[in-house]
Amino acid sequence: MDWALPNITDYWDQRVHAIERLSRELKGMPPESWAAQSSLIRAAVGRRIGALSDQDLMKAASVMADDLYKAAGQISYWDDALEQYLSASSGAFLAAVSARGYVVNYVIDNSFDDLAGPVRWFPRWFTTADLFYICPQHLACWTMKDEDLSETEWRAMMPSYIERARELADAMVARCRVEARHFVFLATDSNDASFSAAMRTQGLPGVIRIFRRETPSADSKCVVTFPATSRMIG
Repeated sequence: MDWALPNITDYWDQRVHAIERLSRELKGMPPESWAAQSSLIRAAVGRRIGALSDQDLMKAASVMADDLYKAAGQISYWDDALEQYLSASSGAFLAAVSARGYVVNYVIDNSFDDLAGPVRWFPRWFTTADLFYICPQHLACWTMKDEDLSETEWRAMMPSYIERARELADAMVARCRVEARHFVFLATDSNDASFSAAMRTQGLPGVIRIFRRETPSADSKCVVTFPATSRMIG
């Protein structure tokens, strides 16, 4: 299989559950071939990227990041095939975005009834996809030094840790800006102050800023701001 798809966004299109479906295709192949298949995925993504203008690449980056978030909320398992597919496809794409002088900043203001996604699942998902994951609630729970705490215990202890966690999150945003790292910033408490550092990246050279306030349903919308110039020009 050469993994050639008609459009670059087809590799992550959540409308057709692309990440789940294509990772299952990889899983159906002999495990000893997965490394070679991952290389083919990267090469196929690279060929599609090579035909894109900078404007089309930026648009694709905003769609890809949002599809990753939508998929993260729906896929309920983790295995080596999913990890390899996500790493190969997203990693190749974001490396090309960086090479063109652009960086993805995806900022999310969503609330959750259950913190298991933001605290346990999303960090692994987005890190594998080559997006630095920043979430004050995740940092607060990490600071508690015990991931085995129950949801009730997490929520009860959160007020004692969240302010320090927000400071750490802002520092991580600043570091990502300096290092031109792609990041996802998620805050679950609907406090506008939580987003001040992450939102200040808008308008900087090369920054593709995506802001999601709606829940990630199929027909929901994000606000996307594209930069006037790449980092190389700006």
